[in-house]
Amino acid sequence: MARLPIAVLLLMVLMSVVSAGILDSIKSVLGITSSSTSSAIQQDSSGANLPNYFRIEAELVRMDNVGGIKSTGGSCDTIGQCDPVVYAYLDVLKPTGPFPGSRAVEAFPQVFTIDDVNSPKINTVVSADVCNKELTKATLRVHVMDRNKLFTDSLISDFDCYVGGSVGRNVNDAKWANTGNCVGKFMPDKIKFVFRSRIYRIDPKLCVESANQAPAATTSKSIFG
Repeated sequence: MARLPIAVLLLMVLMSVVSAGILDSIKSVLGITSSSTSSAIQQDSSGANLPNYFRIEAELVRMDNVGGIKSTGGSCDTIGQCDPVVYAYLDVLKPTGPFPGSRAVEAFPQVFTIDDVNSPKINTVVSADVCNKELTKATLRVHVMDRNKLFTDSLISDFDCYVGGSVGRNVNDAKWANTGNCVGKFMPDKIKFVFRSRIYRIDPKLCVESANQAPAATTSKSIFG
């Protein structure tokens, strides 16, 4: 077989490189990647040989309820605003199950309360540990009631907040994911809940099996008294 001139060979190589670059550019524009994952929680391959001990933290950032309404669409109060009481936990046992997940609503820890504020800033963190098990999914379950001092409390809404993001090698390496909206069960177009989360590996000695931990309840007062 006849040998091709060196100039021709160089031209063929150059055309191949250019074509590959164009193809990559097209893939980038279309949002096509060489690999993808369906799991909400992404573990770095560098941690593949590390023990499966994780801590999940979810920050309840705020609730948006401009209209001051309850789950029925009616107003929390005829004169003032809502008096929200927030109950929440991280579900690592049945994260894909329907609300309320692995706990009865009555067993949700109270994590925040405030008077006379329709859309409170919450900024409270709850956590849960996964000990010596694979971690693929976790869901923050949130139950919000309007406190009534004279009558029975009324439901504002329930929320499922799906945890995602990468797993840090330790707490210092862990990065908070961008804030996102939870899935509301009642009046989802008018009552919204915002959260963010992060996940990182912990020392086995610090891991508490199925912890579903929550902080002490936080009480805030409105500037209106």
